[in-house]
Amino acid sequence: MTKKYILGAINLSIFIALVLLLSIGLISIKLLTKPETIVVISSLLILSVILISLYFTKNHKKYNIGVFLALLLNIIMFYQVFNLNITYSYLSNIVNKKYEYVTYNLYVQKANTTYNTIAKLENKKIGILKANKDNIKSIINKEVKIEYVEYNNIEEIANGIKNGEIQAFIIDRESKEELNNNEISSKIRSIYENRVKKTI
Repeated sequence: MTKKYILGAINLSIFIALVLLLSIGLISIKLLTKPETIVVISSLLILSVILISLYFTKNHKKYNIGVFLALLLNIIMFYQVFNLNITYSYLSNIVNKKYEYVTYNLYVQKANTTYNTIAKLENKKIGILKANKDNIKSIINKEVKIEYVEYNNIEEIANGIKNGEIQAFIIDRESKEELNNNEISSKIRSIYENRVKKTI
């Protein structure tokens, strides 16, 4: 019986460790939006509480269910952490942070149904912010040949697409939050998303 509880404790400890690693990965990589990240991490914390309560229960049937559930979740969580690390190498970045991932989206006007993929913007004008132009160019140049129009701030980009100076623009999520204060935000849609490793 003692061995059974020791194995259960190890199983639970592994799950909690994987929850921490996955949470750190989601936050550092910025794979999801803030609300999505909060939902996922909150769900993982709730699962942790459930498994801990099942571990300390005196009901042997519930305890066994908890052990089985923890084992199953550990396999799933290990796969997720392994897959994220293979793609983004974030575990080596935890102790000595050298970079972060920034998510960029390419926006076009909703009224224009022609531009539904990045390929349709071949030889067109795309607005970018001067502050992060190098990161953006490293993405777009691999996908399509376009003409860049540089702007100093979000207001200039909003006016640029409104006035037809550009056919699209690409910005990071932080800049998109700033753009939400502009009337143009309800008239645009994202047709492309990518994440870039940014040295810090």
